[in-house]
Order: sequence, then structure tokens, then C-alpha cells
Amino acid sequence: MTQPTDIRRDGERPLLLDLFSCASGAAMGYARAGFTVHGCDIASRPNYPFPYHRGDALAYLAHLITTGEIRRYTFAHASPPCQHGCALTVGTNASQGWGHSHVDLVAPTRDLLEQTGLPYVIEQPNGRAEIRKDLTGKPTVPELQAAMGITWTDVREELTEAIPPAYTEHIGRAFLAQVALEVAA
Repeated sequence: MTQPTDIRRDGERPLLLDLFSCASGAAMGYARAGFTVHGCDIASRPNYPFPYHRGDALAYLAHLITTGEIRRYTFAHASPPCQHGCALTVGTNASQGWGHSHVDLVAPTRDLLEQTGLPYVIEQPNGRAEIRKDLTGKPTVPELQAAMGITWTDVREELTEAIPPAYTEHIGRAFLAQVALEVAA
């Protein structure tokens, strides 16, 4: 039987670590679910609407573990780059002649997240899903914003790599409901 999770809070909201945060699609969903979010991404993300550390996500996570600062967090979300195995990216890169290799960061991300002792989610497309041909067109930036529910950025790259906030809002609410049941038991 699992022990009730010790909810670490920032004010009255549990604190979530968003690794490989990009434009904050995932973070926004978690914030809507009731979390305070802190992000980390290697690239400059001026549109990221939450507290944010610029740097290598795995090095930052290792630092948080080593210093014990990871104990501030209740939950972690990681979206390591998907270009290594995503069929759409691999196909696009090949068709554009870009074709350079990408590192698969899923295993090292999982290894570090396991060391935290926190519940976590790793978001990663499997690259094997069959996609209907009529759904492969490239939408406009306003179409991407509307479909994703993301209004705080109009940067195509950020929008195409973002996770819909509604998705992580669902995950966050489910986690918080589970914790509430464990605490009540």
C-alpha cells in the first residue's frame, strides 16, 4: 500500500517542476489544475509565463537532487525532445535535407526522475502512430493557437512543440484528486 503523498506547497498550491518546458503548454494545464509551476529549458523562452530556469534540464534536475532542493516539489513533468524518434520530425528533417541526428533523452530523464522519489510524467510521442493523410497539413499560427488553447505565444516553433494545456490540466487534476483520496483515507 502506498503512503499518502507529502504535498509540498507554494502558498496553497502544490509545486510542480516542468522540465524541457518550451512554451509552457504543459505548464499552463498544470497551473489550471491547481499547481504552482517552475520551468526549465535550455533555450531562451521569453514567453514562458511562470518562474523559469534557463539551462540543461537534466543538469538542473541533478543539481536539485544533489542539493535536496527537489524536496520543494510535489510532482514533476518532463517533455524531453522528441526529434529522435518522432516519425513526423524524422520525415520532415529528411525531406528538408536537415537529417542531423538527435539524442534520445528519455532514459536519462527517467533515471533522474526515479531518483527524486516524486511522482512524475514523461511526455513523448512514440512515432509509430498512423496519421490520417488529411490531418497532416500545416496550420497557420492562429489555427495552432486556437487548437491548442495557447494565446501567450505566437512563435510557430513553440506552438508546434507545445503540449495542449487541457491535457496536462487533466493529468494534474487526476493526481490532485488521488492525493486528496489518500490523505482522506
